[in-house]
Amino acid sequence: KAELNATGIVENFDETLYDKDALSLIRQLARFDEVVQRSALEFAPNLLCEYLFKVSKLFNAFYNDHSFIGAASPELRI
Repeated sequence: KAELNATGIVENFDETLYDKDALSLIRQLARFDEVVQRSALEFAPNLLCEYLFKVSKLFNAFYNDHSFIGAASPELRI
């Protein structure tokens, strides 16, 4: 089970449980605080826009292969 420690670092994360698309998305989402902070410190809102665009592309790729809305299996439906 993955957990955040006191400094916000993820511990006990088992990458073998996820496929390539999921791991790419998880890694990118984990960078959110870093990107927001850098964007603010450098007065560069474009960094946040580029980050969000990349997240949207990764999510699109993930969802394309792992759609869960209307999935045949009840366990995968939301």
